[in-house]
Amino acid sequence: MEKSFLFILILAFAFGCKKKKDVNVETVLKNYSNSLSELKKAEYKIQQIDTFTSGNVWNNKGQAIIEREKTDSLFGFYFFGERYDIKKQYIYDGNNEFRIDIEKKNFKIREPGIGFLGSPGGQMISKNLIFPDTIYKSVQLTEHQTSYELKYLYEDNPTLQVINHYKIIELDKKTFIPKKITNSYERLGEKASQTSIITDLKINSDVLKTIEEIKIKLQDFEIVVNKPDTGNHLIGMELPKLKLANLFDQEKLIFINKGKIVLLDFWEVWCSPCIKSLPEVEKINEKYGDKIDVFGIVTDNIEKAEDFARLKQLSFINLIGNKVFKKELKVRGVPKYFLIDKEGFIRKEYIGFSTEIQKDIELMIAE
Repeated sequence: MEKSFLFILILAFAFGCKKKKDVNVETVLKNYSNSLSELKKAEYKIQQIDTFTSGNVWNNKGQAIIEREKTDSLFGFYFFGERYDIKKQYIYDGNNEFRIDIEKKNFKIREPGIGFLGSPGGQMISKNLIFPDTIYKSVQLTEHQTSYELKYLYEDNPTLQVINHYKIIELDKKTFIPKKITNSYERLGEKASQTSIITDLKINSDVLKTIEEIKIKLQDFEIVVNKPDTGNHLIGMELPKLKLANLFDQEKLIFINKGKIVLLDFWEVWCSPCIKSLPEVEKINEKYGDKIDVFGIVTDNIEKAEDFARLKQLSFINLIGNKVFKKELKVRGVPKYFLIDKEGFIRKEYIGFSTEIQKDIELMIAE
């Protein structure tokens, strides 16, 4: 009897070892990818915890519906998103952005843009429920009782000054669909992270609402007509007199004089698009530096901005701006650029870096 029992234990142990050996990172990654490829619709509740490099923390809850749409060139899916702390809902249907005010019972329609994912409703969208990560340095697997944990490690990004970047995706063991996602990185010595906790998940046929059905309910709401964009009132006007402190020597005030073409670049160290475009601005300064003056202007995190500018050996002058100055020039977001002619008049404004900047500089030089 004892020998039989011992034999059974050995078999159980051997089977258990064999079973555990079959669970490897390649298998889990494949099952995860297959599960997402079969996911056409998802409805869920979410808690989103964002910890910024500044130390600020956002802890928001909401709900969302995602509908996969392969023909959509912007996101690859349509979505409905709502953050509970504000009485607004957000819809993207492939053609328009809908910004819905529940309390006022009205909504606005805008042309869609990639920035819509930064709206309160867009913040409730977890792209890892639709697309698995495909570009990473390595991935590690940890098995828990009810879940698999994938830890993706990424290459450092010298351009954005991002290091120690990793993402942990906790997959449900039965469905291989994420239930918790943590994305963490360091920039200029400060840590930042984003954690998404997904609950009450429904997929495919279990999703009873559709985005089209939600849109139909808007027929009881009033449409708010967008006011025509009159553009920046400063375009064509003389640049306000500016005397700003040098980023590297705050006691040294610099006055932006007439007589040369001037390019102003508003950037911040926390702004990834700003950081990406700085090398392009540097190229412009190196190529046309004898004919134009290039000034970078930063307002936040002055010490880190100074460290970053030194690290990148920026050759153009960087100045310290302020909120009043940014308001006067209608700088509501960064990166933003202004091109000023030799007489001191603002000729062009660019929201985000554009190759048009260099073309316009060459045209102004040729005048």
